[in-house]
Amino acid sequence: EVIVCPGFSMSLLYEANSYGVQYVYANIDGILPEGSYIEWTADNDNFELTELDDGMTLQASAKQLGTTTVTATVYYSDGAILAQESIGINANIPPYCDMELIW
Repeated sequence: EVIVCPGFSMSLLYEANSYGVQYVYANIDGILPEGSYIEWTADNDNFELTELDDGMTLQASAKQLGTTTVTATVYYSDGAILAQESIGINANIPPYCDMELIW
């Protein structure tokens, strides 16, 4: 159950580069209540997920081709859910490329 905090909302934005790395940003409108935190999850293991130091940004590095749904859940300090949003990201390039240097 999501307990709504008046004046608070969250949306997810993403940015991708050509190397299979994507960044998902939690765009917060309002102030996070004292002690609240964000937990990032994914519905599969197509990406290696790394939460960056700010806690509001997730780096997703492609491990294999496919689509993944990433979810950001904001919890109050007591574990109740304040907000939850999901976004689909796509690994559409090979994560590892063998390159051969030809002279």
